[in-house]
Amino acid sequence: MPCNPPHPKEMKDKKLLIFDFDGTIVDSSPIHEQAFILALNDYQLHLEYEKVKGMRTKDALVKIFAQNNQVISDQGLMNLVRKKQLLSRNLFSNIILIDGFNKFFKKAQQIYQSCIVSSASMGSINLALNKFNLQEKFELILSAESVTNAKPDPEGFLHAITELNISKAETLIFEDSAAGFKAAENAGIDCIDITKTSWADMLDVIS
Repeated sequence: MPCNPPHPKEMKDKKLLIFDFDGTIVDSSPIHEQAFILALNDYQLHLEYEKVKGMRTKDALVKIFAQNNQVISDQGLMNLVRKKQLLSRNLFSNIILIDGFNKFFKKAQQIYQSCIVSSASMGSINLALNKFNLQEKFELILSAESVTNAKPDPEGFLHAITELNISKAETLIFEDSAAGFKAAENAGIDCIDITKTSWADMLDVIS
């Protein structure tokens, strides 16, 4: 199921917009990449951030170590997760919204329900939402802590539509990463790759 912008007529059938967080609402990818680099500074590892973008921190670190044919203990892994998350939050003072999101979201709120399904920690999500006064604008927020299986598993998306009592056909997902696209496909829900369009273009679709 490709992640392509829907036709305006298709948007009329949607009731729920599900937003990823990192790279979709906030421009945080550079922050997370830098935090991974700093957290892994003591290890001789090759990091390709694009290959772990959109994944939960723990899952991303497991993948990075596996790709480098290295083993890390459970305790070492958890220490790295906490270190990386702390580094990310310390860098979040510089976070900005993706261009055009705020204007699109103000209009979308008048038409659709909205929620966040993210692999980010709830602490990081809350920091950013509080900064931009968006903390109470979503019907539901699901973070890395909210699910057993993170993206590319569809658990978060399926949890959201079940809790909000919205069908798959009435739902649209906005994503920016391979893990998110795969999770949307696995959930059987229409998806938009926000890196191939813009919030300004989407505003035109719903206006």
